[in-house]
Amino acid sequence: DSRNFFRIWTYQLCTEWGNFITCDEGSNCPFTRGYNDMDLWYNMCLEVYNISKAQVLANVRKTNEFYGGTKFPGGTQVVFPNGEVDPWHSLSVLVPPNH
Repeated sequence: DSRNFFRIWTYQLCTEWGNFITCDEGSNCPFTRGYNDMDLWYNMCLEVYNISKAQVLANVRKTNEFYGGTKFPGGTQVVFPNGEVDPWHSLSVLVPPNH
């Protein structure tokens, strides 16, 4: 059901990824700064799913261990397509790795 998309997505943020969107004070975020901080997200994980901050951090650590974290993939012809307006581009490889 498409009405539950945000709830499912947020559950994955709390149980696997942890890449919460924030807009911290003093950042270049184009939105209202200081409202979307990590405490807001950790509290939401706790209130909605009963997943504590410690559990979120442990879940992210396990996901990174399983998938290799920030290690570059072992392939030789890997493409990382992204663009300046892609909201996920900062999570991609932006500089060619040295092999």
